[in-house]
Amino acid sequence: MNRRVIQYCIILCFIFIVYPYAARAAGISVGAASWFCWWEPYWIKFPSYSVLPVFVPLKHDARINPAPIYGPILIFHLPKHFSISSIFLYGRFNLKRNETVLYTAGLTPSVFPYRENSVIQRFDSDSSISYSIIKYFNLYIGFKYSHYEFSSNTRFYVSTGGLLGNKKTKYDEYAPAFGLGVLVPLVAKQLYLIFHSSVVYNFTEVKLSGTSYLINTFGPGVPILPILHSTPRENLFYRIGSNSTISLAWWIDQINTTLSIGFRYQMFKLLKSDPSLTYVRNQLHYYEHIYGATASAIYRFDFAQKKGEKEIESEVEENQKT
Repeated sequence: MNRRVIQYCIILCFIFIVYPYAARAAGISVGAASWFCWWEPYWIKFPSYSVLPVFVPLKHDARINPAPIYGPILIFHLPKHFSISSIFLYGRFNLKRNETVLYTAGLTPSVFPYRENSVIQRFDSDSSISYSIIKYFNLYIGFKYSHYEFSSNTRFYVSTGGLLGNKKTKYDEYAPAFGLGVLVPLVAKQLYLIFHSSVVYNFTEVKLSGTSYLINTFGPGVPILPILHSTPRENLFYRIGSNSTISLAWWIDQINTTLSIGFRYQMFKLLKSDPSLTYVRNQLHYYEHIYGATASAIYRFDFAQKKGEKEIESEVEENQKT
C-alpha cells in the first residue's frame, strides 16, 4: 500500500512540474521507439533451486531469449534550452531453464531434471529534464522505473515422493540518474551522431509468493514452502550502474521528423545481496546486462517560427536521449 502511494505521489509531482512549463513549450514532440535487446539479469546466473539448501545443482543452463520492447515518446521543448522528456517501453521475454538437481532431504539422495518455460512481462519508464549548456553538450537528470514479473511451476517425482509447487516473482526498480549528451553534426541540418551516457543508482524491491507441497509415499502432501511475504525493508536492495546510447539521427525538415538507429547498453552491479536468494553467496560479484539495437521515429509540433540550425540540433539531440 505504501509503495502505491509513493508511486502516485511521484506521478502527481511530475505532472505538477511539467504542466506549467508545457503550457509555455516552444514545441512538443511525439513518436515511437523500439529496443531489440539481449537481457542477462544477475539472478539468471543462479540455479532455480539455490534458494533451498536441500537441493544441490548438478547442471545449470538458463537463458532469456532476445526480444523487442517498444512504446511511445513524449517531449516538451521549453524556452531557454530546457526540455522535458518521457518514454514508456513494454515487452515480453521468454525464460528457459534446463537443470539437473540433486535432492538430499530424503533417506536416499535422488537426481531429477528440471525444465521451465516462463514469460516475463517487462515495463520500463524513463523521464528526464535536460539543459543545453553549450552548443553540442547538454546535461540531464532523470528518473527510471522498471517493473517485471513472471511465474514458474515445479513438478518432480522420485522413488520416495515428489514436489509440486508454483512461485510468482515481481521486481520493482526505482532509479534516479544523472548524465550528459554530445552531438556531432555530420551533415549540416540533416545527419547527426549522438552519444548519451548516465550514472544510475537503483533501488530494487522483490516480492515472492507461492506454495510448494512435498508428496511422500508414507502420507499426504505436506506444505514445505508457504506463501512468502516480507516487509519492503527486508526485500529492498541496491544497485549502481550506467546507461549509454549511441545513435545516428536523420532530421527530415520537410515533415519535421527525426528518424534514428543506434545501440544502447545498460549495466548494473549489486551493492547489496538480493534477499530472495537466501542461500546464494558472493552475489556482489555478479552484474546485470541489457543491450541491443534501437530505432525511433519522432515528429515535432512547433509553436515557434522556422527553426535555424541550432534549434534543429537541440531537437535532434533531445529526441535521442531516451
